[in-house]
Amino acid sequence: MSMASASYSQYPSPLANYDEVVADPQLFMSSLEKLHSVMGTKFMIPIIGGRNLDLHKLFVEVTSRGGIEEVIREKRWKEVTSTFNFPSTATNASFQLRKYYYSLLHHYECIYYLKMQDCGPPSTGVLESSNTTPGLVHGLPKMPPAQAASVATTLQPRINTIEFVPGGAASSVGNSVIGVIDGKFDSGYLVTVKMGKDTLKGALYQAP
Repeated sequence: MSMASASYSQYPSPLANYDEVVADPQLFMSSLEKLHSVMGTKFMIPIIGGRNLDLHKLFVEVTSRGGIEEVIREKRWKEVTSTFNFPSTATNASFQLRKYYYSLLHHYECIYYLKMQDCGPPSTGVLESSNTTPGLVHGLPKMPPAQAASVATTLQPRINTIEFVPGGAASSVGNSVIGVIDGKFDSGYLVTVKMGKDTLKGALYQAP
């Protein structure tokens, strides 16, 4: 179970204030691990470009710019990514950072930076509709361009039902796929789709 997909009624109380966790990386990590433990979600130290991701730095860089939603709204995510100096071989570093922020730090930001009491998915206020055709779908079933375009225009900030015929074009008859946009990044959307009993998370890219 991931932080982005979990549903809770109320956040646990913070163990420190924002200034304290920003000033003390060890306090930050211990409180972050504690949060995942209390909420029953998986915690790990991601690896990008062959080295451990500095989650404390990522949290500070994002919240110092107003938080994840403000960064996305102001299109400053590349600015955040550039502070890490990833090697050129880490071609998907920006997407990876965004994914790990939502899965590992989104709720932590809500508690320690935004001082929220209730938790839930990222706000849909920063999401924008797009009429461009997705060129690649990561983590989702492979589908022809026509079907991918249908998914992009059907998925909205609120859950919708779409039809998907494996290996074929979009049709009114097929397996029911429930999809929701979890977040937006420079080249597309972070999405979650449910096919029967399976819940799949991935990225829906827009063609240039």
